[in-house]
Amino acid sequence: MSFKKSNLLFKDYKETAVADHDNPDIRNFPDDRLLNRTEAYEMVRYINGYAKKEGWLESSIVAKGQQLESLIRTKVPGNLHSHKHITEWLKKNATI
Repeated sequence: MSFKKSNLLFKDYKETAVADHDNPDIRNFPDDRLLNRTEAYEMVRYINGYAKKEGWLESSIVAKGQQLESLIRTKVPGNLHSHKHITEWLKKNATI
């Protein structure tokens, strides 16, 4: 089981990448550098990557993923854009 687009709490996400060069399905590799918080596919990929790194149990991935989504959308400072900096902020400031 993995976190899916249908599990997202926020419903104001864009459905497609800003441009084709930003879509990992077209580029054939994920966008690991910057996280666009308004792109559903980027949030889902980030949440699944975070869950894998943290070793979340499948039974908790939806609840924890939604908690992570909410933190990213409402608490993580807007000036943080890279996966690295967002992850560092989460590790220092949040318990998931």
